Amino acid sequence: LPQPPPRAKAPYLGVVSLPAYDFQQMRQSFADSTFLGSPEVIAAMGVVRAECNKMLELPLYHTDLIKGMEVSDFQRVQQEQAKAATATLKRVWCEALRQGICDCFADQPEGSEYSVQIHDKPAFEAGRLRKFLLNVNYAMEDTLRVLTEDSLHKYAEFIKVATAYDVTVHDTKNVSVSYQHPTNPTIKERPPLFHLELGPSEGAFDYSTPVHTFEAEPIVIFEQAIGMLHDVPQLAAAVLRRLFL
Repeated sequence: LPQPPPRAKAPYLGVVSLPAYDFQQMRQSFADSTFLGSPEVIAAMGVVRAECNKMLELPLYHTDLIKGMEVSDFQRVQQEQAKAATATLKRVWCEALRQGICDCFADQPEGSEYSVQIHDKPAFEAGRLRKFLLNVNYAMEDTLRVLTEDSLHKYAEFIKVATAYDVTVHDTKNVSVSYQHPTNPTIKERPPLFHLELGPSEGAFDYSTPVHTFEAEPIVIFEQAIGMLHDVPQLAAAVLRRLFL
């Protein structure tokens, strides 16, 4: 066998040499670029986070229904819930954010970098106030994303639980219906999600509601609620009214 290579001499110190690092210069560079360097901004971001967290509990869909209803009634209930949630986001949430930010910056004199009375657009574009408002936009977008995903999961679980039936039609007089709850096997009964009537129509028997509606309508309701969120405004124009007049 070949001889093993000779071992390198052990270093005197067990450390690794690093190039010189100018901490003071890097600290100053960070301080010049960040907008989290004043108590007013930190307080404003605290208000923004608190108001965003409140909206995470806002439901887009009504998922507490425990009795069956007509498809039209189901559509009405879900649309009313979606409209109420959207109105809360557009009016209550946005106004609370605007008021909270303005209160935190109320003592900033005109001409300072965080004055909400600014009217010089080039100065705003190059200043820290713009970075702060961009961060607020990101926080609002993240809140809407989490709210939408959570509402979607709850809505899908609601539909799954409400339709967990096993129906076997043996003949016109013999139909077997069993209910299996997806997560709780002790629940053996649940009212159906939709009501359906069978009656005469144009010389024949037909359902009071087209069968395809039961599958299509829940999807349409979901898409309509998501579409309503597209109109939630950004805060820059509401906070900086002199700049966006």
